[in-house]
Amino acid sequence: MNVFYPRLTTAQKQLVDAQVGGQPGLLEKFKMLVGKVVDPARESKAQEIFNHVYREENLVGYTGSLENPDAVYYVNLACNKRGRVTLQHNDPEMVGRGPTRSNENYRWVNVNGRQEEYVDGKLFHKSRSARSEVKSQEERMALHKLAMQFNVKPRYADKSPSRFL
Repeated sequence: MNVFYPRLTTAQKQLVDAQVGGQPGLLEKFKMLVGKVVDPARESKAQEIFNHVYREENLVGYTGSLENPDAVYYVNLACNKRGRVTLQHNDPEMVGRGPTRSNENYRWVNVNGRQEEYVDGKLFHKSRSARSEVKSQEERMALHKLAMQFNVKPRYADKSPSRFL
């Protein structure tokens, strides 16, 4: 069985601990390290956080301007997944949260003022503008708050909800 709690960041562990009523004891920590689940509620919450891509701490960049972004980008290195929330687009079907995808063999580059995204060396998406990295916690918080106002893109509404976390 996978034990997720030990694989969380310190901030994520603090979030889990607050939600389940305190830190694990020394014996529980040891058992988790050898792969045993002692507290199912703690492990369930840890797994949820571990697999969740669209969290504030995972927001890494945006396209468009900071004041008027086109899209925001998330990466969760713990579970090796990424996601994008499109905030504005000429096609209303493109606006919203997209499914999370594997981060493996993924890369992005800015070319001639536009972000290009590649998987396995093949171009799969060309943005309307360049991608900028988030420079401060204040930027991250503001962009995340804005992005979380959007639901799943209409074209994905009938898909598995767990792909949009």
